[in-house]
Amino acid sequence: MEKELQISWLQRTIGGLFIQLGVQQLRNAQTDFTVATSNADKILSVARKLGIQSTELDFSYRYTSWDNWLKIIDVLNPILKSFKWESQYYDCDNRAELVSSLCALIFRINTCARVYCEVLDATTGVSKYLHWCNIIVDTNGSSYLWDVDYSGMTQKITTNNAIMGVNKYKLISMRIG
Repeated sequence: MEKELQISWLQRTIGGLFIQLGVQQLRNAQTDFTVATSNADKILSVARKLGIQSTELDFSYRYTSWDNWLKIIDVLNPILKSFKWESQYYDCDNRAELVSSLCALIFRINTCARVYCEVLDATTGVSKYLHWCNIIVDTNGSSYLWDVDYSGMTQKITTNNAIMGVNKYKLISMRIG
């Protein structure tokens, strides 16, 4: 017999208000920063350069400098790490979606794409697992791999086989926006 879902009205209300206030406080804490808006050409050129398929979900894309991205990453990594991994409910694909969504929600930047890849041992080349993480594209058209599940590390990438720490990421496809 399926058990009826119970949601505490008070806890839901307090939790919702807490999240709304937190997002608003993060938005208010940031100063204006330089953002360039353009069509998908810049982010699509990254996908072509990396030799991967891409799906664009927006019509206009907002880019910022790598220095600004470092500040965004510094704010978001602790938030993202606070959500515990649950392999059946909340894992890498959910986290990559959350990373992209928080960048758009808080910083109004939609150039943190989700990327599907195969992770291999960087030394032996042996396949370890399939994985979702993120790719950032900055105003210069440079791309950076961001894997919150791998200690929140980032690495500039120029080829399809990006090496970060002990892992080699063979990029397969990307969802942008």
